[in-house]
Amino acid sequence: TISTPSITTIEYSRRRATNLATGFDSVREALAKADVVYLSDLYPAREQPIAGISARLIADSMREAISAAQNRGVAVGAHPSLFDREHFGRREMPVSPEEVFEGVAYQLGIFQAIAQALDVRPVHLKPHGALYNIAARERPVADAIVRAAVSVDPALILFAPPGSQLVAAGEAAGLRVAREFFADRNYMNDGSLVSRARPDALLHDPEAAAARVVRMLREGKVRSSANEDVTVQAETICVHGDTPGAVEFARTLRAMLEAEHVRIQAPRSLP
Repeated sequence: TISTPSITTIEYSRRRATNLATGFDSVREALAKADVVYLSDLYPAREQPIAGISARLIADSMREAISAAQNRGVAVGAHPSLFDREHFGRREMPVSPEEVFEGVAYQLGIFQAIAQALDVRPVHLKPHGALYNIAARERPVADAIVRAAVSVDPALILFAPPGSQLVAAGEAAGLRVAREFFADRNYMNDGSLVSRARPDALLHDPEAAAARVVRMLREGKVRSSANEDVTVQAETICVHGDTPGAVEFARTLRAMLEAEHVRIQAPRSLP
């Protein structure tokens, strides 16, 4: 039997909208009193690319998602991003470690507050998109993310790419780290993901994905887009929820993994 501590099928995130306050008390106050929160209220020095965000709409959406997960026994975690709604947080941009710390702390703080109001304890933290990729390469950015996680909840499990600066930063700070494998993304020879700008970035066949995941678990290898074997070891598996057909992809992938005796379970944080 092959076991893996967790499999993430569909990730939930409301990035830009979570930048409302610095602590749980101020988050609750903001949600109670504000209809619209402007990014400039939080970062006056930044340009204002959007008019405003409905705080109540965002809170309702997050609450619904967390409640649905709670009812189905699914663990939840935050998925913070760069402030780049126009490009869904997938465009790299210059950002300082202090900006990263503040942004992740804001987003993680409000997610934790809403989850705790529902008597749900978030289990993990995974940076999204461009922030994830930058943190994989740049230790100061990785350290800023980890510092934010520790300041909010040091029991969180940090999801990070194997062999990355983010893994190193998390381990150095004493966080539990789950290395991540992408079931629906193709890999380069160096173990990085194929750019989304390329037509072969995504893997659409769940049967091929399942076979690749099983090989990764058994052999620690994945075949790259250039047809080379790459060493990859991971404890959590990602399927992107915004990919067309993601639900059916995840359903088929799970069924095939279980048929191969892969045990799937939610990650659990420390008490």
